[in-house]
Amino acid sequence: AWPATLPPADDVFVALGTTIKVAGSPAAFRAVDFDAVLAVARAGRQAGATRLAVVSALGADAASRVFYNRVKGEMEAAVAGLGYTTVTLAQ
Repeated sequence: AWPATLPPADDVFVALGTTIKVAGSPAAFRAVDFDAVLAVARAGRQAGATRLAVVSALGADAASRVFYNRVKGEMEAAVAGLGYTTVTLAQ
């Protein structure tokens, strides 16, 4: 169960994601696309990783009026603040 302890790592790659339709609700979508992504990124940082790459979404923007894009933008801001030397966001 998360948060998990990961073995020592240099790099973390996160490609977790769903859709609101598949998840079943906005809250369930956020649990995957924000909470789970952030948990993996935090676990990687605690394991010593200095480089993070995350699959996000085109249009990600924490200020968006579109829920999907807003969650993706919030996730990008959250992972950017974890102290990684390099954060790559694939949109």
